[in-house]
Amino acid sequence: MSSESNPFLLDEERSEDGKLGNRQNSANLTLRVVFLHLSLILLYTIIFVLTIFRSSCSISTSVHPLPGVRIRYVPVAPPDLPSSPYAGPPSEPVDQAWHDLLKDMNIRVTAEELEKRNQKSISLPEGGGHMKMLRRWNYRDYYYPNITDPTIEHWDIHADHCFDILRSAVMCQGDTTLTTFGWEKLSKPQPHVKSTEHRCVDWNALMDSLADRVVGEEEMAALVNPRLEEGA
Repeated sequence: MSSESNPFLLDEERSEDGKLGNRQNSANLTLRVVFLHLSLILLYTIIFVLTIFRSSCSISTSVHPLPGVRIRYVPVAPPDLPSSPYAGPPSEPVDQAWHDLLKDMNIRVTAEELEKRNQKSISLPEGGGHMKMLRRWNYRDYYYPNITDPTIEHWDIHADHCFDILRSAVMCQGDTTLTTFGWEKLSKPQPHVKSTEHRCVDWNALMDSLADRVVGEEEMAALVNPRLEEGA
């Protein structure tokens, strides 16, 4: 009887209550979806950061196994060709600049340090000797005036090897600095020679960190191949 005494809800009231409930359910669903997406974004970000961190750690230990090597990057604007101390025809200042640049390329390492790279000898950094060789080969009439045809063939192959080593180094570094073109007094656009900053290894800091490992030129010249001595 009591239930019969309660008034029934009007159709309009029931409709409004239903709409309100649907809005609340929709809002709750939206919040859950947004929260889920934010959680996934955060999770992916954490995974990405951890992956990059582990990758950088593995690279630093495998590519640079020597303790104390200082690798840091600085913006460097290389000089244009006329101002470069390493460019131009053979001369005493140019030869001295190349000598000073490459004189400390050979370093001393321990057996354990070599084992990390599965090597028997090491020279840092790769590419310097190849650049010097290509420069000398470009001016071979000056540096090798008495060269013979068989030797020319040998050094042509060596030059190809040097070019490929330098090509590999360029691709490995992946320098994305833009080089722009402009119209000069030629029919084709020419690269601008204006100096542009690049992200470069701090060369002086790198070489300073290796100074106590350097094997001098006199010591290198005094080395004797033990295998040749054994066969003598």
